[in-house]
Amino acid sequence: MGLLCGIDKERISNEKFTPQFTFSEFPTTDADGKASKKFRCILVLPHQKKVYSHEGYGKSPTKNAVIREALVDVFDVPQEELKMVERRTMNLKPGKPMQV
Repeated sequence: MGLLCGIDKERISNEKFTPQFTFSEFPTTDADGKASKKFRCILVLPHQKKVYSHEGYGKSPTKNAVIREALVDVFDVPQEELKMVERRTMNLKPGKPMQV
């Protein structure tokens, strides 16, 4: 979805989209003494002069959060459409269906 939005917007506006992702890891210890990894993902869109960041557990959810923020901000994708795509994606995954 993000790729298609970028291609359409590039074609229409002649604006370039070159997303750059970086990850930082913050080792943390839970209350029960287990070590878990917390990540910060930073998404930079240099041509738009935009920076998005999110901290969380696991690389994928953290990256998805910054992508979601950029889609809403830069491409004006409605929250309802993002929810619909998430639901479809979760239903296509093998295993028990998840409630979103």
